[in-house]
Formats: sequence, structure tokens, C-alpha cells
Amino acid sequence: MLNKKIDIQNSSLSFSDYFKLNIDIDELVEEFGYTYTRGKTFIKDINITQSSQNLKNQLDLVLTSIPLQSEISIREFLIAPILLDLLAQYDFKIKSEKSIYFTENLRGVLDYYIDNQKNSLVIIEAQNMDLISGVKQLAIELIALDKLIDDQSKDIYGIVTIGTNWIFVILDRKNHIIHESTKRYHLPEELDEIVSILGEILG
Repeated sequence: MLNKKIDIQNSSLSFSDYFKLNIDIDELVEEFGYTYTRGKTFIKDINITQSSQNLKNQLDLVLTSIPLQSEISIREFLIAPILLDLLAQYDFKIKSEKSIYFTENLRGVLDYYIDNQKNSLVIIEAQNMDLISGVKQLAIELIALDKLIDDQSKDIYGIVTIGTNWIFVILDRKNHIIHESTKRYHLPEELDEIVSILGEILG
């Protein structure tokens, strides 16, 4: 049941505030006219390619030598190296700590906002290692982007991660559906799969 103490439409809420709200994600996105679904399918027919040996070596070193005890350390040492490796292969732009504003209840800072000619991608590092609440926050960020991006031909994707676990989400802009993949990808075992999906989105 929706938390009746919170009038979302008439509240001033940043993205990080949604992380803390005691409300189910499906009820939350319904407040903005969207539907939430979960399933196995994310991107069909992915060709798994080998990620660079340099990236693998770097991540192995990070995971064995650096205590990843904060959100900042996870972003700097696990997420950023993957994005920089992809940047050497594909043409896209990365903005860190990107502030966006649509309304008082659709505003805040995106950890990473990535954009190219055909797609937009948001990556957030989940607070307190809480992936479930992280997906909830991500859903609101995707809704805000959907309303701000005029080019309707662009697809909008999202990722929630705690560094070693990655969840992929896509926003179906035509039907206002936010779809979360039930597949959880793990570093370093599934680095090739993560990089391949990111390559499909950003390539």
C-alpha cells in the first residue's frame, strides 16, 4: 500500500530521497504514470566479446589490493576503469555528478550520465550496498530523463551496481514501462558479459 504520509506529486524530493522512501517500486513509478516489470530478457542476441587483458588485470588488482568500503572508492576503482576502457573503443560522452532538474520531485544528481547518438545510460552506485532501493532510485532518474530528452528515438538504459554486482534496467519510452533484468552480473567472473552489454548500448 502506498505510504499515504507522502504526497509525492506535491513534495520536494531529490533522487537520493527516493532511495529512502518506504514505498514499493511499482507503486512509486505509477505515481508518474509508468509501469514496472521484471524479467530475464534485457538485450537479445548479445555477442559476448573478450574484454581487454589490461582491464582484467586492473580489476583483479583492485579487488585483491584495495578495500572497497565506500561509494566513492567503488566508483573510482571499479566502475570508472570499465567506462574508460569502453571510451577507448566507442564514441560517447561521460558526465560524472551530472545535475538535472525537471520538477521539484524529479531532480538530483546522476552518478554517471553517458550519452551517444542513439542511447542514454545512467549508472548509479547503490548506497549502503542496497540494490533493491538502488533500483527504486534509478527508476526515478530514468523517468526524469525520459521527460527531459526530446529525441524520442533515443533509448534510455540504467545500471545499479555495488561494484561487484550489476543490475541492468531499460525504459520503454513508448509504453512508459521500466523493465528490470532479473539477471545479476558479477565481477570479476562476468566482466566479459558486462562489457559486451555496455558495448551494445554505447557502440
